[in-house]
Amino acid sequence: MIDKAGKDYWSKNWEKREIPPMINDNDNSLNAYVNFKFCQIFNTLFSSYCDTKNLKVLEVGCANSIWLPYFRKKYNCEIVGIDYSENGVKLEKQILNHYSLEGDVFCADMFNAPEALLKKFDIVFTFGVIEHFDDTNQVILSIKEFIKDKGGVIVNVIPNMRGVTGFIQKHLNNDCFMTHVAIGKNELAESCRRNDLEILLCDYFLPINLSIINIENINNTIKYRILQKVNSIVSKLVWLIDKHLVGIKPNEITSPYLIMVAAKKDEESCKLQ
Repeated sequence: MIDKAGKDYWSKNWEKREIPPMINDNDNSLNAYVNFKFCQIFNTLFSSYCDTKNLKVLEVGCANSIWLPYFRKKYNCEIVGIDYSENGVKLEKQILNHYSLEGDVFCADMFNAPEALLKKFDIVFTFGVIEHFDDTNQVILSIKEFIKDKGGVIVNVIPNMRGVTGFIQKHLNNDCFMTHVAIGKNELAESCRRNDLEILLCDYFLPINLSIINIENINNTIKYRILQKVNSIVSKLVWLIDKHLVGIKPNEITSPYLIMVAAKKDEESCKLQ
């Protein structure tokens, strides 16, 4: 299958990147709001495996991932990454090395993955991957091949391109918008069902996060700096209201993400508590 962004895009994107800071799930400040919320839901998922030894986690599309190091440090699990960008693989290896963490990173296409990775993992995680392909069903089918027949779980996080985030992205950087498929909640759930997956969770996540909007097309301009500041201020204002005043329910209009957790049907699998 063809990635709508293209390999050259990712190779350039992962060039000369700085090592991202390690996630601190005890940091409940506004600056760490997004990661803190993700940690909460991931902790709920991993708690289902608290009695499981030698837990194995794979991230598909792992370039520049800080989640693999977090999973390793937090849960002492075995971590593996796969990415088809050579620069992306090099970067992820640098991240693991920087934090002195063990983990394997493979440079390979998920649609033609090494056989040694198939049906080997308790959790297969993707963050911003499946929306770059036109055939969502086929992508999920390929990801499904990595999880164990018994107890394996898929966790997919994608941007909500049908809401405010997608609308703004289209008007500020249409080239970036066109590298995405605007997948809705119902379509994502249906793709799971077609692949005989039991849906444990499929819903919108967080009230807002305008900071994920890509405006690199106007980098190094005054407009870029102003928009970055505005996106940050608006997002933090909403998070402040969500934390201290009125809880804002994630929704299809303002939520920046969709999150899906699914397991193979008719098999022993974890249940989100």
